[in-house]
Amino acid sequence: MKTFNFAAVIVCIGWSVVSCLDIQIDNAGGDMVKQTGQTVELMCNILYIDASTADIAGNPVTWEKLSRRDNPLYTIISTGSNKRGGVPDHISIDFGDYSTSVPNTSGIKNSLKISGLEAGDNGTYACLAGDVKIEYNLIIPSPVEAVVLDDSKTNVTTQLQTFEYTEGETRPLNCTSHGGSPDAKLKVTFDGVDKTSEMVSYQKWYLENPESAFEAAKVAVSRAVNYEAKGEDNLKIIRCTASVDGLPNSNKFAEAKMHIQFSPMFVNCSEKVAANIGDENVIYECETRCDPAPTKVFFITQTNAEMIAEIDHENTEENFAATYIKNEGDSYTIRFTFLELTDADLGYLFQACVRNTRGAKCMEFTPTKPDTGSSSSGNSNSVGETSDRNAASSMYPMYAILYTFVLLVATSL
Repeated sequence: MKTFNFAAVIVCIGWSVVSCLDIQIDNAGGDMVKQTGQTVELMCNILYIDASTADIAGNPVTWEKLSRRDNPLYTIISTGSNKRGGVPDHISIDFGDYSTSVPNTSGIKNSLKISGLEAGDNGTYACLAGDVKIEYNLIIPSPVEAVVLDDSKTNVTTQLQTFEYTEGETRPLNCTSHGGSPDAKLKVTFDGVDKTSEMVSYQKWYLENPESAFEAAKVAVSRAVNYEAKGEDNLKIIRCTASVDGLPNSNKFAEAKMHIQFSPMFVNCSEKVAANIGDENVIYECETRCDPAPTKVFFITQTNAEMIAEIDHENTEENFAATYIKNEGDSYTIRFTFLELTDADLGYLFQACVRNTRGAKCMEFTPTKPDTGSSSSGNSNSVGETSDRNAASSMYPMYAILYTFVLLVATSL
């Protein structure tokens, strides 16, 4: 049997034999984008080369449609000029002769016409004759019906809600679209910054499996990631946007605010504070973020004593004071004050600390003299000036001796 098939292929390709049927389709198929309500004609012109009437009758032109569902199936629309039962009325067959200049060739025109396009007409259409086939992928854009943002505890559609996390907690974060054709494209942003590439899991499934190839199929598309909550994402707006090619103004989105409880983190802090001995109310400030609010701000001093400031008021002990100022969002300015800078404080490595119910964080800093050597208080200036005068007075005897030596040398010359 294998030898017979092989010989038949050779005869058909190598020699011109009347009994060998050659069928060609004079169209290429491809993608076609149309809008609902429009009319489209899918062309399929068949060339039967060296064919008898019996050959043509035995290899009729057939139109099929591929259904969009979990298990795709081809549904026959027509055979020859006969449309099958159950095919919608707005789908028709234009059947007739197709003029060709190719010798010994019969041409048949068999085009599929769809008037008043509907969402259910979306799909792949195939024209077959013998073993030859072309396909048209008819795309009728339809908008997304809904978008869901889900953190496995809260489902959000369009209304802004809040996702509650604690720092380090990991939960699935899903961005899902319902409906839309072609399949929706999803974009995920955190405060406008594109994070789609981090949503590494992609899924597609059918919300409904239509019984007929001429009914619209509803598809769901999802992107997901196992999100680990970070303090830096607190109060950010996460947005899931679904868009459809061909419908630029029909985007839908869902969004939520991230509320993440986290321990303090310092931002915009310096390692030094410049002052002179005797300066009063020397302030070291540092911006911190945390959620919930600080419960304590304190120094760790040379004696390892905690200088504590309770919420909403200052607590001063010995030569130090500590407090904080509420800024916007989860930002706080932590303020540590030396009531009077002493010699023991200058150059010492202190720790400025803030604590909330999630934990504590400390930042090291050192009081140092200003680079210019100038002082910021009257007391320290007077001390500096007195020191300069004393230094100049102590140098006077040396100048006198040097002057006398120069005179003696000059006289001898």
